Amino acid sequence: MPITSLPQQETYKSPDIFKKTLDRARDVGRSLQQVRPQPTTSPATRFPQLAGAVRDTGVQPSVAGSPLEMFKNFPVSVPYQGSTKYEPSGRHMGLDLAMPQGTKIPSLTEGTVTSARSGGGWTPNVPSFGNFIVITTPTGEQVRYSHLHSDWVPMPVGTQVSRGTILGESGASGSTYSGSNPNAPGYHLDVRIKDLAGQYLSPSNYLAGLK
Repeated sequence: MPITSLPQQETYKSPDIFKKTLDRARDVGRSLQQVRPQPTTSPATRFPQLAGAVRDTGVQPSVAGSPLEMFKNFPVSVPYQGSTKYEPSGRHMGLDLAMPQGTKIPSLTEGTVTSARSGGGWTPNVPSFGNFIVITTPTGEQVRYSHLHSDWVPMPVGTQVSRGTILGESGASGSTYSGSNPNAPGYHLDVRIKDLAGQYLSPSNYLAGLK
């Protein structure tokens, strides 16, 4: 039987059609990537159960401007050596600044985290600093920030911070009370500073001397 040749396969008219097809696919891919919607919410908003950890874990970015300028925006609710329902006149060794719950608290100095406590709530009948963090400066002063937010997650002891680093958020943990209602929590920040000998310093005078 004679062997007949198989019909030749039809060839494309353009030898570079594969290249053109590939280039076209790449163009489409780039267009899709450009119009792909990007997330517009933060991780804390999208995952509320992680809000505390996302907000306050680790070293947070510094606030813009001087922390001293930021604190000038909040009224003094109890002055240094003033009195509270827990401390008679002359015995309040901190400076209390009234501010809305959740206000970002910047470090007033550079230094190292040497102590912190978290997880506490409002304790109206038990005198307490509540949730706090202590920053020890390079010259040895200890600056304590008290009554921080109840779901605050502190930085680990040993963490180095700069002036302006966000330490946490204000709250009403510990023994706080409202000036208008002593049976309700009061949202404020208590700043106390000790020198190397463990003696309390006037926060206003100390901060005024910072350069």
